[in-house]
Amino acid sequence: MVSAPAVPNPVFQLIVSQLEAAAMELFDAYRIAVRKSEVARGVGASASEPSNLAVVGFVGEGIRGSLVMVARESSVLAWLEAMGETSADCADVLGEFANMLLGRLKTRLIPEGLPVQISTPTTGSGNLRLSIPPVLSKWLVLEGEDWELRIRIDTTFEPQFALRERRSTEAAPAQAGEAIFF
Repeated sequence: MVSAPAVPNPVFQLIVSQLEAAAMELFDAYRIAVRKSEVARGVGASASEPSNLAVVGFVGEGIRGSLVMVARESSVLAWLEAMGETSADCADVLGEFANMLLGRLKTRLIPEGLPVQISTPTTGSGNLRLSIPPVLSKWLVLEGEDWELRIRIDTTFEPQFALRERRSTEAAPAQAGEAIFF
C-alpha cells in the first residue's frame, strides 16, 4: 500500500483556496455564470454522454502535482454558447480552460512564496473513471444553470519543502490579459 508523504497541510489548503478563487475568476472573466457546489451530479458516470478530461502538471522546489478537469460535452458546449462561440472541439476547449486556470493559480501562488512551472495540457474524452491518487488530492465542483465541472488538484510535497520568502523588491506577476513588453 502506498501512503502519502508527510505534508505541510496548511500549504495544501492555501493551494485549494487559491484554486477556488482562480476558478471563479476565470469563469467570471468569460461572463459564464458559475457557483461552487458541494454535491457532484456524477460527471463521467453517464454512458450516454461522453466526458472530456484535461490534465496539466506543475512542479516547483519540493512540490509537484497536477490539475485535472472533467466535464461532459454538454457542459463545455454551454460555456461556448455563453461566450458566443458556435463550435469548437470540446476536449481542446477544456484543455485551454485547464491551462488558463492553472496559469491563474500560478499567478496567485507566486506572492505566497510558491512559484511553480506548468506543463502543457493533455486532453481526452470518453466514458471516464479516474483512480484515486496516493497524494494530497481535493475535488472542487462548479456548476452553472445546466452544467457541471469537476476540478481536482493533486499535490505531493517533498520532505524538505518550504515556502520561499518573497523579497519586497520583487515585482508582482503579470495578471491574465496584461501586456508585457520586452
